[in-house]
Amino acid sequence: MKEAIAILTGGGPAPGMNTVVGSVAKTFLRQGYRVIGLHEGYTGLFNPSPRTVDIDYPMADGIFNQGGSFLQMSRFKPKDSDFENNFNLKFFTDNNIKLLVTVGGDDTASTANRIAKFLEAKKYPIANIHVPKTIDNDLPLPKGTPTFGYESAKDKGAVIARAVYVDARTSGNWFVLAAMGRSAGHLAFGIGEACHYPMIVIPEMFDKTEITVEKIVNLVISSIIKRKIMGMDYGAAVISEGVFHALSDEEIRKSGIHFTYDEHGHPELGKVSKAHIFNEMIEKKFKELGLKVKSRPVELGYEIRCQTPIAYDLTYCSELGIGVHKLFAEGKTGCMVYVDSEGNVSPLYLKDLQDPTTGKIPPRLVDIKSDKFSSVVETILNAITPADYEAAKQYVSKIYGLDTNRARTAVDVTTYEDSEDDEYNIVLKKKGWKYEYSVDVKINSGEINQSAISEEDKWISASDASYRKGIERKYLRTVQQMMDKIAPNQPIKSIYGISRFDTQNLLLYGEITYYVRSEDGVTYVIKYAPSDKCLTGVFVHKDFHELWQQMKREKKQDQKEGINTIIEKCY
Repeated sequence: MKEAIAILTGGGPAPGMNTVVGSVAKTFLRQGYRVIGLHEGYTGLFNPSPRTVDIDYPMADGIFNQGGSFLQMSRFKPKDSDFENNFNLKFFTDNNIKLLVTVGGDDTASTANRIAKFLEAKKYPIANIHVPKTIDNDLPLPKGTPTFGYESAKDKGAVIARAVYVDARTSGNWFVLAAMGRSAGHLAFGIGEACHYPMIVIPEMFDKTEITVEKIVNLVISSIIKRKIMGMDYGAAVISEGVFHALSDEEIRKSGIHFTYDEHGHPELGKVSKAHIFNEMIEKKFKELGLKVKSRPVELGYEIRCQTPIAYDLTYCSELGIGVHKLFAEGKTGCMVYVDSEGNVSPLYLKDLQDPTTGKIPPRLVDIKSDKFSSVVETILNAITPADYEAAKQYVSKIYGLDTNRARTAVDVTTYEDSEDDEYNIVLKKKGWKYEYSVDVKINSGEINQSAISEEDKWISASDASYRKGIERKYLRTVQQMMDKIAPNQPIKSIYGISRFDTQNLLLYGEITYYVRSEDGVTYVIKYAPSDKCLTGVFVHKDFHELWQQMKREKKQDQKEGINTIIEKCY
């Protein structure tokens, strides 16, 4: 019986899949081998009746320069029990198969590593050679050598991104692009660099710190403001979908996405438009800041991974396919074929690349310490710096929900030296008014403790106002007017007035407290002093129920101290 080889493709498509399959087939056919193509990736190896196709020379010649994959692909990941119970050794023995060629990315390579170990342990005389494929460019090849498909995908992505940038300049808008890349940002970075995008967001640039929705959004906002300062009301940002993989469950919930997961436990990002989600989050920030900008989402997805390979990948994939035969003839197995820039072929053994704990092939990330990355950040990206702060004020009317148009130009910032979280107090003094807007912000966590209007720490005494029935309703209009200022166009769900009177029936601290619940779930705590006819404080609280329970506990304590607490629903 004629000796044969089997070849399969796993994971998602990449330009050059057919070039590799065609080149492997042509090379082995010329040496007298039978070439069997396995459909549905690794599924066929664990199926008693695999779907196969015999690849002859005319077929190989007809497919080698086409996009997509002639062999149907699959993301099937075999379990340990599949190896022991379902591995189809009969398929190999019945067809006299001497070599299994696997074509795929990091997951496919990790499974190829498991197969190599399994074949070695069982002493099955079947060689196993892997061909590194992925548009993510995240397999650990030496000297920055790309995985096949990356250059073609980057080229197609750059064609789209270039046209989008022209549209941005023509229409005076911003565009938010999302590029594929599960854990590494190579594709987004490569496209952004090629097109001189003013903002590129990839997971690596956060340098192992927590990635949050707020950080992603703020990077884009920073670029928008910087461009305005530079006299450009247009631009585009490209964001790697990989940032989603780094978000915590809580942060993913903030994004509003409900993911399903593939066999490898990865969120199926292909089922949602990342660009649309990013754009919505950014537009929400526009409203919070009072920033008048139009933005549009663009998804760089499936259209770039099945395109016809460019000349680079046609050549590279041909060399990889031919290289498989060279390694096989040398008796190599359990390895990945590597072709350097001069066309030299050598093996990269999967066992040497694996994580010693998990056995998986770790992804290659963008090197943020490289000169290449630094040059892009320093010369191409646009983002505000401390030198831009003063100029940036004219474009941002709100800071942490506080309207700076109603405040002096200067913003007083006080650092709490004893704080472990770099806590700042930001004060905005209102024009022609003795009261101040203020907010306590924890920079590291992004937590906003409170925003308030205060009268220079003046405390109003209880003697300034006495008990009157229904006093809470009397000043309701003033409270509503305040809401129109601090939360314009925000529908009010309910307003509760709370008055506390001491043993002499005098209004405690001279203040009435109002809980104003908005339709978006935020509660505004507004304090009003009837004697001074002014507001003394405005605080923002995210959880009404928590606030309500706290108020009830305080009411019980007040009773013990002889304080009469009256709660009235005013609206």
